[in-house]
Amino acid sequence: MKTFEERFAAAEKAFLQAKDSLALAAADYHQGAGAAYAVALAARDDMLAKVKQNRQEAGPVAENFNREFEVANYEITSKVRSLLAKKTELDLVHDQLKQGLEKREEQLRQATIEASPVARVYQQAHKAAVNARVSWSLLKALRPCAANLGQAMANMVAVDFRTSEEVALFGENEEWAATFLKKEMERLLAEFIASRGTFCEDEALPGIDLGALRMADVMTPVQLNRARATSVVQV
Repeated sequence: MKTFEERFAAAEKAFLQAKDSLALAAADYHQGAGAAYAVALAARDDMLAKVKQNRQEAGPVAENFNREFEVANYEITSKVRSLLAKKTELDLVHDQLKQGLEKREEQLRQATIEASPVARVYQQAHKAAVNARVSWSLLKALRPCAANLGQAMANMVAVDFRTSEEVALFGENEEWAATFLKKEMERLLAEFIASRGTFCEDEALPGIDLGALRMADVMTPVQLNRARATSVVQV
C-alpha cells in the first residue's frame, strides 16, 4: 500500500499534468477551430444585418411605389418609373443577399462541425483538471495534519483510561482511537458543509471559455454524425 506522501505526490503530479493538458486543449481550440468558428459567425451575422437593412429600405420604397402608381392611375410616369427602378434594385439585391446568407449559414454549420469535437476535448480536459484538483487539494489539506494525527493516535493507544463499558462499546485501543477520529472528522465535515460558502478556492482553475461558440451549440457525437452525413449528401 502506498504511503500518504506517495499518494499526495501522485495526486500532485496528476493535477499538474491535467493543468498542462487543459492549457494545451484550450490553446488548440482558441487558435484553431474556435477562431474559425468566430470568423464564420461574424460573417453570418454581417450578412444577416445586410438582409435586415435591405428589407428596412425596401419597405418604404414599395409603399411609395404602390401609392404613386395608384395616384398616377397606374400609368408609368417618371416618378413611378424611378420608384419602380429603386424597388426592383432592392428586390434584386435582396435575392443576392439571400443566396449569400445561405452560403454563410452553410459555412457556419461547417465551422460548427469542425469546432464541436475540439470543444468537447477542451471540456473533457477541463473536467479532468477539476477532478484532479479536487483529489490533490483534499490530500494537500490533510498533509499538514498527518504527523499530528499520528501522534494523537499514538497517545490515545498508549494511555489506558477507558472503562470496561467503553472497551465493550468501542473495542481495543486502536479501534477506539480510529472510531474517535472518525466521529470527529464527520463532525468537522458537517461544519464545513454548513459553512463552505465562506471558503475561498485554492489554485482555482479558469472556467471553460468557448468564445463565440455557445455551449448549447456544441454538437453531440450523434449530431456530428448526422451533420457530416448531410454534408456528404449535399456534395
